[in-house]
Amino acid sequence: MLKFIAYVVCIIVAVQANGDYLCSRSCPPFWTSFGRSCYRYFGQPRTWIEAEEACKGFAGTRGLGHLTSIVSEDENSFITQLVMYSRTVVSG
Repeated sequence: MLKFIAYVVCIIVAVQANGDYLCSRSCPPFWTSFGRSCYRYFGQPRTWIEAEEACKGFAGTRGLGHLTSIVSEDENSFITQLVMYSRTVVSG
């Protein structure tokens, strides 16, 4: 069986609740805003299912976290920069 291993980029999707967007004002600590969502890179290799579960269960997402699904060229560029920056900061 082929296993897909992914490095995890989680997203908290902006959800409208009581007229406010969850991520429109600010993201949780260590998360980065792009559009109406918050993103965070985690460098641990995981299977797709493990990565999705990690995103859902991450503290601060209130169960709204998901593995990122890239839907635009702008989002792809943003995530590429986020991963490159995160790896630079972590590795020194």
